[in-house]
Amino acid sequence: MITYEYPQEYQKGMIPYYPINNKENQIIYEKYKNKSYSLTDFIFGGRLAEYKYMDMDTVIKSAMNKFGEYK
Repeated sequence: MITYEYPQEYQKGMIPYYPINNKENQIIYEKYKNKSYSLTDFIFGGRLAEYKYMDMDTVIKSAMNKFGEYK
């Protein structure tokens, strides 16, 4: 399967693909992060877990580092 992504700047009214880095989303992230501490049978990682856009090389590096913690 081949997929393509075409970057475009967010405009009001569009559904954002990633959280916009602002105070409101930082508060939401903190709530998710705090809740995650009570879920001991899960490993959270990547873009969704860190609630921000990340280039794929950064996501992969983060996953490899996280895996090393749990081996």
